[in-house]
Amino acid sequence: MKKNIVYLLLLLVAATPVLAQKEKKVDPKHVNLFKDAKVETDDYIVEVVDIINRMEEAKCKVKITNKTNDYLIWNPSESAFKFEFGEFKPKEKEVVIKPNDKESKVLNVVGDTRFHVQSFSLDIKGMSKVASTGTMVMAPDFQLPASMNDFTAGPFKVSLLAVDKKTDLTAGSFRVTYTGNDIGLVDANKIAVRTEKEQEFASARTDYKLQLLKKGDDDKFNFYFKVPASHVDMQFATLWIIFRNAFQESKKVAIAGTNVPFEFDAGLTDAKNK
Repeated sequence: MKKNIVYLLLLLVAATPVLAQKEKKVDPKHVNLFKDAKVETDDYIVEVVDIINRMEEAKCKVKITNKTNDYLIWNPSESAFKFEFGEFKPKEKEVVIKPNDKESKVLNVVGDTRFHVQSFSLDIKGMSKVASTGTMVMAPDFQLPASMNDFTAGPFKVSLLAVDKKTDLTAGSFRVTYTGNDIGLVDANKIAVRTEKEQEFASARTDYKLQLLKKGDDDKFNFYFKVPASHVDMQFATLWIIFRNAFQESKKVAIAGTNVPFEFDAGLTDAKNK
C-alpha cells in the first residue's frame, strides 16, 4: 500500500512541470488591453492611448502636448517599454512639436514572446527643448540680377535656385543648408526686398513654417515680392533681398523624461477576446 502511495506521489511530482507549462501557455492571438494613461511635466503632457500587448508585440499611441513657447524635439527610439524581464525600445524617427501644439506617434516593439503581461510601462526619454528665438545670424543682402548664386552666413550656406523677374512680381527660390553643431532656425517669412530708391517691401507670402535644421539638413523655400509698377519696374531694376533675422541658431537642451505606468483593463480585455 505504501509503495502505491509513494508511486502516486512520484507521478504527481513528475506531472507538475507539465501541468504548469500547460497553464502558462498563451494564445498568440489573445490581446491584453489597458486603460488610457496621462502624465504631466513642467514642459509637456503625455497621453497614451490604444495600449495593447499580445505574446509577440506591445503597442500604443503616444500624444505629446508642448506646454512651452519653445520647440520640443522627441526621439522615440530613446524611449522604452519596461517589463519585469527587460526593456525594449521602438524604432521611430524624431518628432518636432511646435510651441503650444501637439504631435502623436504610434510605438510598438517586437522580438520577444513574453509581452503578454498585465503590468508594464513606458519610459519617455529623448526629450529636448529648442528656444524658438535664437541668436540671429547676419546675412548679406542678395542682389538681383544675381552677381553670384551662393553665399555663406555663419553656419548657413545659401544657394539661389531660380528667379523670375516681372514688372510687378519677382519670384524665385533658395536652398539653405545648416552646417553648425546646434540647431539652425530658418524663417522665410522675415525676408524683404529693397529697391534702388531704398524702399523696402515685405514678402508677399507669410505662411511659411519655421524650419528646424540639424547639421547637414537643408530647406528649400520660395520667395514672392510684389511691388506696384508705380514704384519700380522690377523686370529691369536692380533689387536686393534682405534676410533680416531669417537665419538664427539655437541650442538643443535635454530635458527630463517621465514614466507612464499602464493599468490593465480586465473588462475591455474580456470583451475584445470573445
